[in-house]
Amino acid sequence: MSVTGTGTGISTGMDSPLGDGDGGNSSPDGGHGDGDGGIFVPTGTGMGSHPPMENSPLPSLVPLQPSWDERIFIQTGFRAHTSSFAPDPPLISTRISRAAPAPAPAPMDLPVVDLAPYLRAAAGDAAPAGEEELRTLCATVSASLRDTGALLVMDPRCSAADNDRFLDVVESYFARSADAKRLQERPHLHYQVGVTPEGVEVPRSLVDKNMQEKIRSMPEEFQPATPKGPDPKWRYMWRVGPRPANTRFKELNSEPVIPEGLPEWKETMDSWGSKMISAIEVVAEMAAIGFGLSKDAFTSLMKEGPHLLAPTGSDLQRHGSEGTVFAGFHYDLNFLTIHGRSRFPGLNIWLRNGKKMEVKVPVGCLLIQSGKQLEWLTGGDCLAGMHEVVVSKRTLDAIALAKEQNRSLWRVSSTLFAHIASDAILKPLGHFAEAPDAHSYPPICAGDYVEQELSVINLKGKDGV
Repeated sequence: MSVTGTGTGISTGMDSPLGDGDGGNSSPDGGHGDGDGGIFVPTGTGMGSHPPMENSPLPSLVPLQPSWDERIFIQTGFRAHTSSFAPDPPLISTRISRAAPAPAPAPMDLPVVDLAPYLRAAAGDAAPAGEEELRTLCATVSASLRDTGALLVMDPRCSAADNDRFLDVVESYFARSADAKRLQERPHLHYQVGVTPEGVEVPRSLVDKNMQEKIRSMPEEFQPATPKGPDPKWRYMWRVGPRPANTRFKELNSEPVIPEGLPEWKETMDSWGSKMISAIEVVAEMAAIGFGLSKDAFTSLMKEGPHLLAPTGSDLQRHGSEGTVFAGFHYDLNFLTIHGRSRFPGLNIWLRNGKKMEVKVPVGCLLIQSGKQLEWLTGGDCLAGMHEVVVSKRTLDAIALAKEQNRSLWRVSSTLFAHIASDAILKPLGHFAEAPDAHSYPPICAGDYVEQELSVINLKGKDGV
């Protein structure tokens, strides 16, 4: 059963078939998993009239100011400034039909935001009555990134079929021998193009003493798995979008590496990468509005950034025992990260309140996580989301099913890292310059910041130090 309301693009997904992860829109059981249902939150009361905002898709759509917290809560059931992001029932609801009382969403359910209403507004197809819906959606995007470090979205331009095609091609590449794959290795370019072999990338939790102290202070049930060394996963970096003609960071903006024997590789990677970055750009606009910034506050800094489609490949035939850590506890150094559903579960994330959450991505949805560059631009108001990839009991179930169906045992993630342009300056934007922790985020060139981070996790390469 589901409760629906007219007008909003927000749900918490309760009857939807659920899958998992940081990969593609396909699951081993055809998309039916152990999920919860589909509550769509109805629109609430009006939020008043306001002057138009520059660059807004609608004349009267304005950024949400922090003082609108209670109005946001009335409309969505989520307080914009709580730390737990636990949904409360909407205070005011209209046009709602229910056959029976719906169960409350689980406290750690992530909201699902449909991007279609915003896309229609950007194309000039939204009626004035839809402006309130857009404000609600933007509030949900910014609140979810702030309070959970993650968000689920539906983008009508990103189909499950596209992602399946991407996963199939990448699975076939990772199935090659290690020696064959190493032909695409480029350590002198900081592994920012081509393949990164297993055993190269070091999880930050192994080398960062502050992070290790933080882990020790966590309640035992929320602590991450302990990696025994470098990550046993492969990764392929594929650049997405144009690069600047002139930059101080040529190695971060290098030409792509194309593996031989896969004629469909370039078109498949370019197609899926462009769709994923398009989704990120919409979310970035919506987040900016929700944070009270101009619509292009983030996207203007993303122009010609070193965006990377970066699928991982984990060999479950060799490393498929429960507890194996494919990606140790870490944050992403970029602006925003986007994933589709994986064919094998295993991704865990940590909410801002410290709780550990196993990710389950509804069919047709994409998972977005906040990165360190977003943390920088918001003066610490949004924290980079912590996460890990570990073989769990549910991973073992998916492995068993894949063996029965004679499918690949490579766990592939359809991950894309969206970056701020290398030559742009990272610093708290707008009112975030007055945030309590803004002093901890001094101005720094994005490319310099990225190179510092790559050095810590062992990706600068022997010739790049």
